[in-house]
Amino acid sequence: MGLGVKHVVIGLSVLGLAGFWVKNRIKKLSEIVVKLIPIPSGFRNFSFKHWVLFFNMDVTIHNPTNEAFNPNGIIVTIKRLEIKDIEGKLIAKVNINKNSVNIPAKGKFILKDLAVEIDTYTNILNAANLAKIKSLDDIKVDVVISILGKEYLIPQL
Repeated sequence: MGLGVKHVVIGLSVLGLAGFWVKNRIKKLSEIVVKLIPIPSGFRNFSFKHWVLFFNMDVTIHNPTNEAFNPNGIIVTIKRLEIKDIEGKLIAKVNINKNSVNIPAKGKFILKDLAVEIDTYTNILNAANLAKIKSLDDIKVDVVISILGKEYLIPQL
């Protein structure tokens, strides 16, 4: 009986330490994730068909902190990209669902060739703002990152 209790105590202690480590790791990742900066870094392959504008886009996520964004076993997913016009109105969403994202301290991570579709018909009320888009500087991107299921919106500044 004493041996069984000893195993239970050791097991619970290990679980407690693991839970404490995970909680601290999530806190640290959460502190870094809100400081990340997404910036559109490339457009190409434009086409227009049936009122839908198609193109590929790259987004570079910069980590300005002195600590790496390195999940180390914590489930972190880049969920989606929200593309907004120059006035901040949502014009498109791109589902990404990319795991295993590591961004070094003072480094960057590039999301390449994201397939973007902008339904110009449903954005007809926003047509004046869409027409103003001439370069990467004319759009804003927000990235949504999930850490163990909790979503964080990382806005482009």
